[in-house]
Amino acid sequence: MAAAWLLFGALSPFVVSSAASGATKDYPPNEQPMYGGIQKTAAMKKADDEYIQRALASGYTRQSGARAAVELGFRYFSKNDFATAMKRFNQAWLLDPGLGDTYHGFALVLIERDGNDKDAEAMFRKALSLPSTWAGAYSDYGRFLIMKERYAEAVAVLERGLAKDPNALDARGRLAMALFGKGDYRRACAEARAALGISQPEERRTLEEILKQPQCR
Repeated sequence: MAAAWLLFGALSPFVVSSAASGATKDYPPNEQPMYGGIQKTAAMKKADDEYIQRALASGYTRQSGARAAVELGFRYFSKNDFATAMKRFNQAWLLDPGLGDTYHGFALVLIERDGNDKDAEAMFRKALSLPSTWAGAYSDYGRFLIMKERYAEAVAVLERGLAKDPNALDARGRLAMALFGKGDYRRACAEARAALGISQPEERRTLEEILKQPQCR
C-alpha cells in the first residue's frame, strides 16, 4: 500500500494538510463560508436585501442568479483570487442556500487558502447531500479522500459521481487511482486504461505511472 501511495504524492493542485486545521486568518464575514455564521446587523441585512433585489431586477431568479454567482466564484478560484471567489460563493448561498455547487466552492477555498480539512470535508458532504450538485464535486471530494489515503471511501464517492455523469472531469482516472490504492488492481488497471485518453495532463501522468506497475502488466 505504501508503494501505491507514492503514485499520488504530487497529484493534487490544491493543498491537503496532513492533519485537519482551522483557518489561520481572521477573514471578514464575506470571505468566510456562509458569512461565518455571524448575527448580521441591520445594515448588513439591508445590503443583502438590496443585492437580492438587484439580481431579480436584472432578470435572474434566485436560483439562476445563484448559479451565475457560483460560476463566477469558480472562475476567480481558478485564478487563485480566493477572497473574490468566496464573496461570489457567499452571494450564491444568499440567493439559494439549496444550491449544492456553492458548498463545493466553499470546500475548495477552505482547502487551498486555509488548509482547513475538517471544515472542507463538511462542505463536501453537504454538497453531495444536495441533488443540485454537479458531478465535479464528487470528483474533487474523491481526490481529497485519495490524498488522505481513504481509498475505499474515495471509490464509493467517485462511483457515485460517475453514476451521475459518466463524463465527470477526471472522475474515472481518480477512480483508477483510488482502486489501485485500495488494492483492487484488476479494476484499477482497466479504469486507468479507459481514462488515459480523457484525463488532464497531471492526472494522465499519474495514470501512466499506475500502468507501469507490475500489477498492470
